[in-house]
Amino acid sequence: MINEWVSEKAAKGIKLQEMIQRLSVETPYGKTMRKQLKVFQMGEEDELKKHFDHLESLIKELDINKDAQWIMRRQLKEFKDIRGSAARIRREEVLNEVEIFEIKRQVKTMEVLRKYLEENTLLYLPIFYLRSLKDLWELLDPEKSGLDTFYLYACYSKRLKEIRDEKQRLEEQIRQENRKRNVQVHETTGIKLSSNGEIFIAKGEEDKIQRASLCPLLILSSESFRSISFKVKPSNEVKEYIEALERMKVQEEEEEFLVRQELTSGIGKHIEALDNNIQSIGTLDLMLAKARLAWEVNGVRPHIVETPSIRFKKGRYIPVEENVKRRGESYTPIDIDIASGVTVITGANMGGKTVALKTVTLLVAMTQLGLYIPAEEATLSLVPFLYFSTGDEQSEEEGLSTFGGEIYHLQQVLERAQEGGLILMDELARGTNPIEGYGISKGVIDYLKKLPTITVVTTHFDGLGDIEGIKHLQVVGLKNVTIEDLKEELQQTDQHRAILEKYMDYRLEEVQKNVDVPKDALFIAKVMGLREDIIEGAREAIMNRIRHG
Repeated sequence: MINEWVSEKAAKGIKLQEMIQRLSVETPYGKTMRKQLKVFQMGEEDELKKHFDHLESLIKELDINKDAQWIMRRQLKEFKDIRGSAARIRREEVLNEVEIFEIKRQVKTMEVLRKYLEENTLLYLPIFYLRSLKDLWELLDPEKSGLDTFYLYACYSKRLKEIRDEKQRLEEQIRQENRKRNVQVHETTGIKLSSNGEIFIAKGEEDKIQRASLCPLLILSSESFRSISFKVKPSNEVKEYIEALERMKVQEEEEEFLVRQELTSGIGKHIEALDNNIQSIGTLDLMLAKARLAWEVNGVRPHIVETPSIRFKKGRYIPVEENVKRRGESYTPIDIDIASGVTVITGANMGGKTVALKTVTLLVAMTQLGLYIPAEEATLSLVPFLYFSTGDEQSEEEGLSTFGGEIYHLQQVLERAQEGGLILMDELARGTNPIEGYGISKGVIDYLKKLPTITVVTTHFDGLGDIEGIKHLQVVGLKNVTIEDLKEELQQTDQHRAILEKYMDYRLEEVQKNVDVPKDALFIAKVMGLREDIIEGAREAIMNRIRHG
């Protein structure tokens, strides 16, 4: 299950559930599979590769056969959930007529879909093989009408046919007797009866009321403020026919139950094939949804390796990319190449460090869920767990502050670090003072760099990128931009954030030791017009801090 592999808070932080909900399945079976989406774990690399083989094959064929997806989606929309009825069959309960009808309808739809897939062999992958239900269809369509309607046909039982024939004879006898009775009433009273054998007389028509009241074949039915109604008394013969008809109805219900019992048993002989087809239809539905998502995000198949590593070129974090494009702006993809140990990412605020972390997290999560990922190319290993911390870990339940909550959750994940998972921390220890925050961050990094986990930490603290045995990535930021590039635009608008984002370079580059965290904040402050003497004072304070540690 997903929540056993990545915490609910982490999944929410990277909008993983929103991405999963974009898998637009059509059937109740597909919805169940989406809800229980499999996480491919370490040791299941071959299974995941095979899964991607199937998905790649499906995508390629759908690219060629443009109508296939529309045809199959239309067929999938016809499926209703019959798993409850299937469970009742296993419990040896007798299905009602509506349940049998739903099964018959589904069997026909399964057969239509199966024949379509057999005619389009390149779409017919082994993972959604549909078993033939021809024999079950013949059981549910004994009159060979070919229709997906259902009725407890008389041909199911000789006794049922006899009962229904007798019912029909009795009903005809009742109709004939009633017609004769109605004629007698009309001849006696001169009053015409309605089609249901009743007479309605307005209160002012006293003569008609008297004639109806004196007729021995009529009885008062009802009376209102405006009218009186009479109905024909049934004859003794009709009463006998009605009693006989009621006995036939009881016998019919009893015989229909026996027929439904036999049909349920007959359907039960095909329950394994039905279960197989339900599973296959859910798989087909989900795989089609994965193919559509791959097109939506312009995704690629990730290459799966066993050596702990995450490498992708021009990876994109879809939630941000779509927001950026809606504003008519361009999005900057990033490249990542990391392995076991610790990678530290530095850069100024607004520099995209958090988005970089979310990109790594989401792409790894999508890979292990068997999805194509938004990148130009990618090579990843599977991880046993995924931990993503934004540093905002305040817990009202535990009575912990933001920093306390962060340390509480950090301690929990450190207990699993020997397993070799993926740990990503945004601005580690930012909830405390800078000196202690630096010390705690360094201690955590020194500990994790010796373990098999892949760890990525973003930070503002100077010096963390210089720790021996780690990788240091830096957001390019504004270092290639001059004041002249920005100053004129910033002075002409109050949309300062948008202008800064326009010039911000979110790409990551590896840097060597003893490279300071970028001072883009001073650069931005200067461009925004902060007094020069304040800028110089800040710069001098920073240099003194660096010189004296």
